[in-house]
Amino acid sequence: MKGFAINVIGIMIIALIGVAVLLIFISGSLSSTVNSAFCYFSNYIGISSDFCENKYELSEIIKLDVDSEEELARHISAYSILCWKEATKPLKRKDIVCYQIFLNKQVGKVSELDLTELMEAENGCDELQNSVIKDDWGTEIEYPGYCGDRDEIEWDVSGNVIENQTLILIKYNTEQNQIVIKC
Repeated sequence: MKGFAINVIGIMIIALIGVAVLLIFISGSLSSTVNSAFCYFSNYIGISSDFCENKYELSEIIKLDVDSEEELARHISAYSILCWKEATKPLKRKDIVCYQIFLNKQVGKVSELDLTELMEAENGCDELQNSVIKDDWGTEIEYPGYCGDRDEIEWDVSGNVIENQTLILIKYNTEQNQIVIKC
């Protein structure tokens, strides 16, 4: 009987230590890692959780039906500025994908120069600066007008112009402190 009691006490101590370690992980700096692992494995085995769906919904999906390059550039600049404002709020410390923009049709070519010229003309540079742009060949050059002193937009577009792409991602990169326009 004494051996059984000692085994039960030992198992209880191990269980308490396990619960304490789990609480440290959940409430400590590794909480996002533990949460991600939990959500990954719960989705993998087919258990859906409201916690995972709500916590990790990263971006808004936008379906655009535009008729001109200028209209497309205006939408991209507006969504980039909105992403910048949201991502640079205090306590936001993670890379986030703000918007997934699906284009219903192609309207022509939009370059980083087109986007920056439109932002300069409509005072968007007061919100989001872009002093360095990529030309149509991918070479980084100083923006010929004035759109601030900082380069806060990273143009990561295949072929350096938006032309035949159907998906545009607008995200914030914390390491570079830039909005990334990617497609």
